[in-house]
Amino acid sequence: SKVPSSTPSSLPSTTPTLSPTSLPTTMPTTSPSSYPSHQPSMSSNPSGDPTQMPSPSPSFRPSDAPSSSNRPSTRPTMMPSLTPSLSPTSTLSASPSSHPTSAPSVSDRPSQTPTAMPSFTPSYLPTTIPSIVPSSSPSSIPTSSPSMSPSEMVLQVVFNLTTDYYSHETTWKLVEDVTGSTIASGPDGKGYQDAITYSFEWSLKYCTGYTFTISDLYGDGLFCYVGEHCGFFAIYVDGERVVGDSDGSNFKFGDMVRFNYCHDSPSSAPTNIPSSAVTSSPSEASLQVMFKITTDYYPHETRWTLVEDQTGAIIASGPGKEKYQEETAYSFQWSLEYCTSYTFTISDLYGDGLFCNYEDSCGLFEIIVDGQRVMGTSNGSTFEYEDTVQIYNCPNDAGVSGPSMR
Repeated sequence: SKVPSSTPSSLPSTTPTLSPTSLPTTMPTTSPSSYPSHQPSMSSNPSGDPTQMPSPSPSFRPSDAPSSSNRPSTRPTMMPSLTPSLSPTSTLSASPSSHPTSAPSVSDRPSQTPTAMPSFTPSYLPTTIPSIVPSSSPSSIPTSSPSMSPSEMVLQVVFNLTTDYYSHETTWKLVEDVTGSTIASGPDGKGYQDAITYSFEWSLKYCTGYTFTISDLYGDGLFCYVGEHCGFFAIYVDGERVVGDSDGSNFKFGDMVRFNYCHDSPSSAPTNIPSSAVTSSPSEASLQVMFKITTDYYPHETRWTLVEDQTGAIIASGPGKEKYQEETAYSFQWSLEYCTSYTFTISDLYGDGLFCNYEDSCGLFEIIVDGQRVMGTSNGSTFEYEDTVQIYNCPNDAGVSGPSMR
């Protein structure tokens, strides 16, 4: 009969019934049924062989033999499996693994929560949360970019401004030299109040040139009444004041402060692979460049920069913290790299170059590369607003025996 009996027999049948009985038999069958039960057995011991289909509820204990299915169960088990599943589960298990697996997961996605112990090999992608226990040894592969730690060094710049009685005449701007991008400017839409002190602070990059410019529309700087309140501005770089052409008040139509700090700055990126050999010699030859300048009667109008063309990095610029004196000779020297191009630029704010009184001395500048003078578009004096000198020397280039103008 295809209908099961209403009460179980005292002994199990040799073959399973086609349909389950309403009550379980008092003794187990000698062979498993071809269909799984609708409910799991109440036995504390799991079956010796896996079922062909998973049960709708998890078992109380893991089976000794894993399921032959490649698909994970829809719900996590009460206890972790002894061996990892071939595919990840859609939900997390209630308890973590008692020990790490011998092989990492094949998934490219990191786990949502860290493991109790670090894995033997690094993950393909970084996790959003650090592991509870640190790794016993560093990874064999370095990171491609430096860590953005809070202690990373930056250039601290402070601008203090005390307005005069005509604050609407004052404007200012801070610009990055290489890119020309404006870092900050003022005033904003609200404007400034008369005889009020304002302070601004920025975290900038080391080894990068910046130019701060302040202007007065009327041409009397930050105006002072004799014996009364004076307007004033000051630029501080890493706690040290950097001055332009004025004392911070009497700059007429405008004043300019330039700065480029490169000391104690962190490297921009780690090396991918450590060097396998030392350099051939610490005294390896370098390109010797000298800049000589004799100022005219208006040295506050003169500016200059030396830039590496490929990277845009400013090698040097002037004047620095100290002003130039009238009709005074200055000399600067740098050891640069061969087979690398550089651009030296000198400018005059008024547009008369290094001014000459007809019967008196003239201002003059010279660029000397490995003992030979290299000239730009002028004779070193009458360049009006600007002159540029290109510097390049590569002894390994065929037919090149000295510095060239490019």
